[in-house]
Amino acid sequence: MGQLLAAFEPLSIDSLTALRRYSLDDDYDDDDDDSVIAIVGHLGSLLSNVTSADRTLPITPLHTSFRDFLTDRKMSGGFNINLDEAHRQLAHSCVGVMLRDLKFNICKLESSYLPNKETPDLQPRINQHIPPALLYACRCWNDHLGRLWFEQDLFAKIQSLLEEKFLFWLEVLSLTSAMNITTPALLSLKAWLASGQHNQVYRNNSTQRLKG
Repeated sequence: MGQLLAAFEPLSIDSLTALRRYSLDDDYDDDDDDSVIAIVGHLGSLLSNVTSADRTLPITPLHTSFRDFLTDRKMSGGFNINLDEAHRQLAHSCVGVMLRDLKFNICKLESSYLPNKETPDLQPRINQHIPPALLYACRCWNDHLGRLWFEQDLFAKIQSLLEEKFLFWLEVLSLTSAMNITTPALLSLKAWLASGQHNQVYRNNSTQRLKG
């Protein structure tokens, strides 16, 4: 539920389960896919499209009061959703999906000289080769990152992403007319890295004061 509420675009059951395979839970297995359906399938009065047999439909709360209840610790008690942790899980998931699935010429275009708008079957190729979970990850990984403090494990994954898949990420954004998010994404990354430097300076200063 936390990941559904923290998502910046509505996720389907298929997209949510695909992203959850790359969460921080090292014990994740295929049985966890069924657990998503087991939970949201009983919430048809609160969430859209969770009782449909079509697992590609977007899930959204039917009323903002449901979100407000779950995210207010005083009201929800044991049902409280920690959105910070949900953003952390989704950041790891997005980067993990991109590391696995981004690749050169992902839509198998015959020529790189033809502009996207002149490729007659571009949208069918996008639908076939860029799954919604991967597209969400490419569009929103930086938004989740912007809600977090720096952490080393996530930094290592992002470093691998930039070294190995950066141009492939740009390719997906170009194909899906989303290049406008590139600069905000990199600025979010810069701010996140700066938060890590700030924390390191703070820790160093604290250690020096303790020694003094």
